[in-house]
Amino acid sequence: MDEKALVAALRQIAKGLTEAAAVLDGDVPGMERTARRIALMRRFDVPPEKGLDREEASKAFRENGYKPRSFGGWVRRGLIERDGDRRYLSARGRDVLAELSAREQQAAQDPQG
Repeated sequence: MDEKALVAALRQIAKGLTEAAAVLDGDVPGMERTARRIALMRRFDVPPEKGLDREEASKAFRENGYKPRSFGGWVRRGLIERDGDRRYLSARGRDVLAELSAREQQAAQDPQG
C-alpha cells in the first residue's frame, strides 16, 4: 500500500471514530439541524397580528442557519402563513413544532435512543 492510500485510509478511520464518539456523547447526527429548525419555528410562533415583518423573518432565518429565500418552501409546506406583511406559524406548523419539541425532549431524557 502506498503512503497516500495509507494516509487516506487512516483519515477515514479517524473520521469514523470521531463520529462514533460524538454519538456516544449524545451528539446524534441531525440533532443540530432539528434544534435549528425548532428555534426558527419558535420565532414565528406568535399571534397573526404580531407576525414577523419581512426584515424580521429574514433575520430569523439567517440567525438559525437558513437562507431567507427558503421562506417560500416553508409556506408551500404549510408551516408558515403570510398575511400582508406579517408572517407567523400556521396551525400545521404548530403541530410540527410540538412533535419536534417532544422528540427533542425525549432524546435529551434518553440519549441512548
